[in-house]
Amino acid sequence: MAKLTELAVRNARIPIGSTKTEMLLSDGDGLNLLIRNPNTRKTWLFRYTRLGGAHKLHIGAYPSVSLAVAREAANDLRRLLRQGLDPIDEREREAKALREATAAREAKITVSDLFNPETR
Repeated sequence: MAKLTELAVRNARIPIGSTKTEMLLSDGDGLNLLIRNPNTRKTWLFRYTRLGGAHKLHIGAYPSVSLAVAREAANDLRRLLRQGLDPIDEREREAKALREATAAREAKITVSDLFNPETR
């Protein structure tokens, strides 16, 4: 199967008159472009199997995430799989660490900060 091109991604549409509401184009190695009607929304997905189950991970919306960036993200996700890690678990772990860091930073506000107008 041939790899997608930027032009093919940009021009990809569900055919007029089709009863389909979704269409999936494959770039290979688990990277897919999901096209949805109405308004022809396009989203990059990484599909993989792990422990006998099929999984999908959203990479981002096209054109905000280009084909090149989506390929690099898919390569990173495949690297995690080769290390024996589940990309979904890793993404959740990163999000939790970010939430905890934000909470810790916000908790450092002192009483004097509350009453000092210059620190607000």
